[in-house]
Order: sequence, then C-alpha cells, then structure tokens
Amino acid sequence: MSLENAPQDAPLTDVVERTPSLRRAYVLFMDIVGFSRFKTAQQVAAQKELSRMVQEMPEVIAARADTDSFIARPTGDGMALLFFKDLLSPLRCALQIHQHLKYNAAEMKQTIGTDIKMRMGVHAGEVTLVEDMNHNADAAGEGIIMAQRVMDLGDEDHILLSSEVAKVLKGIEPWANYLTDFGEVRVKHKVVVHVYNLYGRLDGPFCGNPSRPRSISEDSRNRAKEARAQRPSLSDMLLPYKKPITTVLVLGSLGYGGYAYNKSTNKLTELFESAKVALASKSSTDQKKNGKPSGKSGSGKSNNGTSSGGGTKNTSSGGGISSKIPIPRVVGDDVSSAEQALIDVGFHVVKSEISSKAPADQVVKQSPSSGSKLLPGSTVKIWFSKGAGSEETTEPGASTGDSGGEETKPDTGGEKEGGASSSGDGGEE
Repeated sequence: MSLENAPQDAPLTDVVERTPSLRRAYVLFMDIVGFSRFKTAQQVAAQKELSRMVQEMPEVIAARADTDSFIARPTGDGMALLFFKDLLSPLRCALQIHQHLKYNAAEMKQTIGTDIKMRMGVHAGEVTLVEDMNHNADAAGEGIIMAQRVMDLGDEDHILLSSEVAKVLKGIEPWANYLTDFGEVRVKHKVVVHVYNLYGRLDGPFCGNPSRPRSISEDSRNRAKEARAQRPSLSDMLLPYKKPITTVLVLGSLGYGGYAYNKSTNKLTELFESAKVALASKSSTDQKKNGKPSGKSGSGKSNNGTSSGGGTKNTSSGGGISSKIPIPRVVGDDVSSAEQALIDVGFHVVKSEISSKAPADQVVKQSPSSGSKLLPGSTVKIWFSKGAGSEETTEPGASTGDSGGEETKPDTGGEKEGGASSSGDGGEE
C-alpha cells in the first residue's frame, strides 16, 4: 500500500480546536485553619467574610479589570485565586490579605464569632480553562492541585511557595530577602515538593509565619528514620568476614585460656612453697617450746627413730622438706628491730645485755654471723649495749671487742653449710 492510499489522521488544526484552552497560571490557594471545628453559623459567616475580604483586595480589583486575566474558585473552607499575567500578583494578594486580618482581627472575630486564621500556598503551573455547570469560567489541572498540596504543609499564617515560584523570586529584590528554604517534603501519593517560606511585608507590618511547619518537621524525622532503617546493620557488613572473625576469636580464647592456666599454676606453686616454709617454721618452734632436741644433722636417725635420709624431719640436711635460710645482719640495729627482723625470717632469738661504748639498746654482736644459713626455727643469739659509761663485762663465749663484732660460730640448732651440727643451746655435743 502506498502512502498516498494510507488512511490519514484528522488535521492537527481540528485537534487543537477541540482541545480546551491550556494556560500557565499563578495560583494562590488559601483556606481557613480549623474550619471544620467551627459551628455551622460560624462556618457560614466565615465563608461570607472571606469572599467579601478577597473582593476588596487591591490586587484582585486590578486583575478583574483586565478580561480573562483572573479566576476566583471557591473551595468551601477556602478559595483558589488564579492570576494569568503576573507572578507577583498572588504574592502581593497574600500579603494584603494577611495585613487585613491583622488590622481587622477584632472586628472579624465579632462578626464571625471566633478568630480566623489563614494559611496559603502559591504555585506556578499549567491549568486547563473550562466552564462550570453555570457556564462560568473555571479551571482545573496540575497547577491548582500542586498549589493546594503546598498550602496543606503550612500552619496558621504560613505563606508557602513551590520551587517554581521561588526560583523566579530569587532574582527579584526585595522578595529574595523574604525567602526561607524548607527543603524537599513528601506530600500526597509520595510526591516530593521543594518548599520555600515567604515572610515579608509590602508597606505595613511583616506578614507570614517564620517558623518551620509541624508537618515539614515530622516528614524530616520520618525520612531520617527510614534512611537509618535502610542502612545495613553491623552483622550484615561483617557477614563476608564471619569465618575469619570466628577463627580469630576461637584462637584468642584458647590463647587466653592457656595464659590463665599457667598463671594460676604458678600461683598455686608459690602458695605451696610458702605453706612448706611456714609448716617447717612452726614445727621447729614447737620443738623448742617442748624442750626436745632437734637432732644432729649428720646422724642416721631422727628423734622419732626414723631415718633422716628418707623421712620428713625438718633438721635433716639430706631428705628434709625445709631449706636453710640466710641470717640477716642486725649488728648496729636497735634490739627490738633486730629481734623482729630475725623472727620475721623464721628464727628463734635469745638476747643478752653487755656493757659497751655503743648507744643503749644497740646490737653489738650476733651469733651465728650474718650470711650463715640455718633451718627455720633455729636460735640466733644477739648482744645489745647497756649504754655508754657502763662497766664492761665479758660473757662466756663472747668476744671482748667493741660494737660491730660478730660471732663466727652458729648458735642453737644451727648448721653450717657443710652439714656439721653447731654447738649451743638445744644441740648435742
């Protein structure tokens, strides 16, 4: 089939003539805040007062003087005003209405029976011109719907603008100074609208509401919660590394368990050694109190007749469980301090007083000498000075030298490093 014989569509001019008029409008949409809570009489009075007030606004009067440049569309609790020539017309009209409400608030309250507060939204968009059932000019389309959605976001006294209006006002003074960006807000059907706030004046007081509307703040919080909910959790982010992390944790636990076991084992060993020393010290002290000899270290039998090599007698040098303790040096110390130092390490102390040029109560001699080793519970003898000026005396077995001398022989119950028993109290000759 040739193109000449193909069926042809109707001419484009016929389509245009059958299409309703499409025009760009600057829409001011307003309503009365809390209108549904008014009583019926108050609602009727508020509608009449709103209609009268709008008709008296200078911007409305000027727009009506030009044919086909203005449409007023009542909406029950409010009104939509469509201006077709000037973008600033709905803005000036909004400020004029706010000024009228401020100046005549008391009179309108008396007429209506309650305070009246308005909220407004301004948008620039395409509308379709139609006729209503009374053959009056009317309009419909996205331009009116978007203006209403912008208005619905505001609280009382708010004048909110869409981004289409605000981007023009940003280049016009002083309107650019009166704009506040409230950001993007979700409205009905999840439509996102970029909203600005208008707070300014013409030749009177400032009009509008500078605060952030409650609905916009709530939407910001909801969007933040949704964004947080969509973020991956820590477990999701670590999922690819689950096996390596588990391996590291298991190995770390095993390592710490071994460390804790070794530490506890060392602690038990220290406690066991301390208990052995304390037990040996107590055993030797009890023997001294009861007057029983500790036995010769070189003899083959202990006090109870058992062999010292295989027994547990604490005086045996070969098979005993106790170890010898070095004797600390106490010559030159106070007698009470010296006695306590020797007792602290496990020795029995015998004190004797002698005449010496050293200060009173200062230890001048000790036996056995410091550095020698004895078993816990053995006896160490010390001599302390009577004081300067006293007559010097010599005790049997003690040297007659001045302070600072030391006996070279161990005393009671002591043993030399070679294992031979010492002479003195409690020993066998």
